[in-house]
Amino acid sequence: MADNKELKEILLKNQERYPLWEINDAVKLIYQNEFGGRHLICDREKCVLAIREEMENAGCLPDCPETEDIGNGTVRANLVPLASRGISPEMIADAFINSTLDKKGSIDSFKEKLDLLKRMTDEGLLSFSPEDLSDFLSEYEKSGYPAISHSGIYRSEYLPAYRLLSKKCLPF
Repeated sequence: MADNKELKEILLKNQERYPLWEINDAVKLIYQNEFGGRHLICDREKCVLAIREEMENAGCLPDCPETEDIGNGTVRANLVPLASRGISPEMIADAFINSTLDKKGSIDSFKEKLDLLKRMTDEGLLSFSPEDLSDFLSEYEKSGYPAISHSGIYRSEYLPAYRLLSKKCLPF
């Protein structure tokens, strides 16, 4: 059974922090909450290189925290604040790889969490239209519930540059 109270608070907090987010950004957060970053697993060397490049090229909002709790024992570890504190790409890569091995997730639990998103939208707690959400989720289900990207507006406005880490694997 999904922890609906925790996820509800996280969704509301994200809507407040990221008012321009779109449906796929909320679904992405729920996907990450359930499955972590295991769809991104790669060998350590490639992981370190990707993180190093992203740390060097990423922007960052002035109030960007080092980590953002997305529930279910997972945080988004924001690369720019971590780099400014001297956290190495190697440390982040090791924590990321260990986190992907630590995270399981299930499609049934994921669907429960999507039902929470629907209920919150129907109740007017989120800024999405119930009809748009229903259409999105119908197509998303047909595609097999894949990992998805942030919306273009989310990327341009909020400059996301992070790795998903299990709280148990945080080395910093």
